[in-house]
Amino acid sequence: MSGVRRWIGPAAAVLLLVALLSVQPWRQARRDLDAEPGPVVGAGAAPENSIAVLPLVDLSDRKGDDFLPDGLSAEVIDRLARIPNLDVAGRASSFTFKGANQNIAVIEQQLQVAHVLAGSVRRSGDRLHVTVELMRAGNDQALWSGTFDPEIKDLSAVEDDIARTVAGELKLEPARPRVGSSRGAPGGEAHEQYLIGRELQRRGGSDDWRLSIAPLRKATALDPGYAAAFAALAYSEASVADLAADAAELQRADNDAAQAVRLAPDAPDGYAVRGYIRTFLTWEWAGAEADLERALALEPGDSDALSNHAALLARLGRLPEAIGLAKRAVELDPLSILVWVRLGRYLTANAQYAAADAVIRRALALQGDNSSALVELGTLRLVEHNAPEALAAFRRIHGEDGLAGVAMAQFALRQRSASNQALVEAIARHAAGMTYEIAQVYAWRGEKDLAFEWMEQAFRQHDAGLCFLKFDPLLDSIRHDPRFTAMLREMNLPD
Repeated sequence: MSGVRRWIGPAAAVLLLVALLSVQPWRQARRDLDAEPGPVVGAGAAPENSIAVLPLVDLSDRKGDDFLPDGLSAEVIDRLARIPNLDVAGRASSFTFKGANQNIAVIEQQLQVAHVLAGSVRRSGDRLHVTVELMRAGNDQALWSGTFDPEIKDLSAVEDDIARTVAGELKLEPARPRVGSSRGAPGGEAHEQYLIGRELQRRGGSDDWRLSIAPLRKATALDPGYAAAFAALAYSEASVADLAADAAELQRADNDAAQAVRLAPDAPDGYAVRGYIRTFLTWEWAGAEADLERALALEPGDSDALSNHAALLARLGRLPEAIGLAKRAVELDPLSILVWVRLGRYLTANAQYAAADAVIRRALALQGDNSSALVELGTLRLVEHNAPEALAAFRRIHGEDGLAGVAMAQFALRQRSASNQALVEAIARHAAGMTYEIAQVYAWRGEKDLAFEWMEQAFRQHDAGLCFLKFDPLLDSIRHDPRFTAMLREMNLPD
């Protein structure tokens, strides 16, 4: 979910932070995708109405705590994403450039944007000194710069000012100010706790999700009308509930998402998180689609909501539509591994193997040891009947998470004994957490009764992997079995 606010200040000498990635894999992926039907990803010159927000540089005397500058930067991205007809690079892509110097031309080339917003923040007690500069990509031309010296409690107003000013400079209609709280702008400490919680979420580890709950709950306690904080809290609670199979925590997440919608029915946050919960955790497909469509109507430039909506459509078996939305998410967030991995998964399932290969290679160019990307590479090689390369991909996955894939690849290589050994090890180590993956192995090996046995166990445990039923190519051997149709009906999925 993208949600957060930002600030301003003239940053003439604001450092352009960027981690330079190879441009060639991105261009190759773009060429290969262009050969496939559907929207073209990243083709041609950057749209005129497009912008990237670089992470604000922390100039505070006390360093080591990035929550405030990073949170402010992410909030600015979120505010700008609500401006009609403005393409805003997603946070994952923009934050790739944190901590390195790079010129505007490189940023434009990497993110396919025509404008860049950069700046710095210095904190002194309860006051901030924020500088921001809006630059024209390609020639480093400064279109506008501004400085702000707000107290922490006034940050929300500064964020609105930045978004309005950028819209004016680009001659676009500004978005309506986001509803922060039913009491008006959220209070200073509540907003600061919200920023801390959101940044912990974005760091993405399981411990980070757990740690984010405390500051977000504090934000909602300090300001019970703070809709965005309730929505963020629901995300954290849902993620922890999924990791721990905790039904009580999932219920709390559902309640907090509903509260976010009640407090701010014209803001996208509550709908986005409730759509996420219904898609990935509770399998309420119709409600999920209504929520995600509403979130995107309110914030069309939210790459996370686009990606989640694509995930929902894929789960419903509507792969061409899912691919179209996933390509749009990639356009908005081209350096996000998650959006590339998901797009690669849908292209593989839709038998667009050349395009899937280009997309998965792009994800691995961003992070060569990413487990999700390696799983998709191994899956693609399996369905392409290239078992040796599938085995090599699954073996690159750290720890035991690649065992199910190894078992399938070894079976395809007619190494039955080795396949059995890998499967037994997977069951022994991860039976509770990977029931769906074990069902995949049995389906791939043609052992239908065992495949359905494990799928029923996955259903009882509410294993999130079951959401792939409609489009998972590894299940093709059992797809026409009456028990498969029965499983779809149990999950309220279309036959």
